Amino acid sequence: MIMLDLDIPPKLVRLVKATMLNSQCRVKVLGELTSNFGVMQGLKQGDGLAPILFNLALEMVIRGTMVDVDATILQKSQQIIGYADDLNILGRSIPAVKEAFGSLGSAAKKVGLKVNEDKTKLLLQTRKQRNELGQNATFDEYNFEVVKEFTFLGSEVNASNDESSEVRKRISEANRAFFSILPVMKSRNVHRETKLRLYKTLIRTVVSYGSEAWTITTKTMTNRLDSFERKMLRRIYGPVNENGLWRIRSNHELYDLYKEPRLSVHIKLMRLRWAGHVQRMPNTRVPKKALIEQSGGKRPVGRPRLQWEKSVARDAKELLNVKNWKDVSGNREGWKRRIEEARARFGL
Repeated sequence: MIMLDLDIPPKLVRLVKATMLNSQCRVKVLGELTSNFGVMQGLKQGDGLAPILFNLALEMVIRGTMVDVDATILQKSQQIIGYADDLNILGRSIPAVKEAFGSLGSAAKKVGLKVNEDKTKLLLQTRKQRNELGQNATFDEYNFEVVKEFTFLGSEVNASNDESSEVRKRISEANRAFFSILPVMKSRNVHRETKLRLYKTLIRTVVSYGSEAWTITTKTMTNRLDSFERKMLRRIYGPVNENGLWRIRSNHELYDLYKEPRLSVHIKLMRLRWAGHVQRMPNTRVPKKALIEQSGGKRPVGRPRLQWEKSVARDAKELLNVKNWKDVSGNREGWKRRIEEARARFGL
């Protein structure tokens, strides 16, 4: 019914149904297979059709909520965003979140899906309501844990909007990736250029995942990132033998050999590239709306936090010698060329 309601040709619906009808499974326990048993619901993990069919079901659920998916939280009281089976309900208030959750839960039940209570968490990013709900919150028949942070699509979101914890997490994940290939990185049979390529492909990408959205407001965060990279480079390049004595390479010696911008500069250049991409988007795209629209509200007393857009403007002036980055980034090829020139210049 879902596929037909989404105007998928009946022939394709019949073919999919034929692959799913009367499915039989067996389970291996202690080396022995059980007898066959039928599968009446769910999708087979690893099956090529499974993610497509599940996305179709979720698409039907989202349509059933009657929530405007094109508008953003800046324009309305609630918003549903998601990737695959990870859904996130944003709301300006707890009643707005409860309303959207009620619509989502009702629409999910119609297609045979239900909310996983253990995996669903509630996070409050407001000082007024943060301590009102206690440890748990009740939404309809569900009881959800109230948390201070959780991981969404690999990135940590926390109640205080402090990205330093995300930086520490990315470094920890990159360390884990490094130790998973440690025998290769220690091997004398692997060329140094190959090790550098492995670092850039398997380790640097892990530590810089999602960094386009960072602001990097403190020198501590910058130093922590660069210190991590130097640790990797010292493992790759090894020590220096001077007059029969071994010593570790200095920071200057490492970057003379590396000939690439240090990790903190690499992340800033990635952010500039992403900022230019967003700036060239039509105003109807959600990322562009998040950039140009005002969220409203009042800032708390004290020193204001550095905004993402202001950090981009600062980096554009510092790294690209550009003051009006929004105008200059309109030329895609010119913006790309400026970033590549900065990458080459800071890698000297």
